[in-house]
Amino acid sequence: MSTKSNSYGGIWLIVAVVASDYPNLPVFLDKHRWLCAGGGHLLFKAASIVDDPLAKIIAAAGCELLQVKDSGIYDAWNQAMDMLESTTLTNDCYVAFLGIDDTIREDYCLAATRIAQPPTQPDFIYGNALKVSNGRAKYQVSPLMPKLFGKNNYLFDVPHPGLLNRWETIKKFRFDVRYQLAGDFDFYIRIANSMDVTYAKMPKVQAIIGADGMSNSLKALEIYPREWAMIASSYQVSLAVPRFKIALFRALATVPPLFNLLRRIAWLIRGRTY
Repeated sequence: MSTKSNSYGGIWLIVAVVASDYPNLPVFLDKHRWLCAGGGHLLFKAASIVDDPLAKIIAAAGCELLQVKDSGIYDAWNQAMDMLESTTLTNDCYVAFLGIDDTIREDYCLAATRIAQPPTQPDFIYGNALKVSNGRAKYQVSPLMPKLFGKNNYLFDVPHPGLLNRWETIKKFRFDVRYQLAGDFDFYIRIANSMDVTYAKMPKVQAIIGADGMSNSLKALEIYPREWAMIASSYQVSLAVPRFKIALFRALATVPPLFNLLRRIAWLIRGRTY
């Protein structure tokens, strides 16, 4: 008789889902069975009631399910963090946020567990990313010294899906629900502003990230410049987002066919078959 190991017992994944995501839950679970088998934890935050057969599949996999109405992704993550805070989750655990179209990598988590040991645990552990869209993939290399964890001139230069956050570091913070897309940028800037954070980069792909969601849409070109300005003015900090990028976003937002064409060309040139 095999016994469940505890290799990943200190890792929690929070996955916020809406009704349209529910059919994809079994596939997501199958891709992360290694985590559950290794003692890791999956918490699904559902915005509406999950049908009983699917809820039983989630329970049978040893995963948690929180079914509470929310106002959006950042409210959902906050609710999940509230639930974790009410449990016996220890300070030395790590929490990561994923979308239903993301897959955290096993070799990355295994490498992370080797350095995530008290008393010298880093606040954040991250790696590189593989972004996928319509059968194409692009490799994103993260810097050794991210601007995200500095004290000014911030840039979201590490992948968020699969970024491992030490629970003691983030547990008193919550996402600002006024944001539609830049709430995670705001979240990490507030943390970095409040303390001297430590971090470690793993020479691994931390996650395979779906690149067809809201953050990569035409609507995002309108939202990001506005929300970046909110962040800069709220905390009196500078952002390392080039002005030409902001101007380009605003211009492309007014010409949808051009945006769609340039996006397809960029994926053909920079991507590879996946």
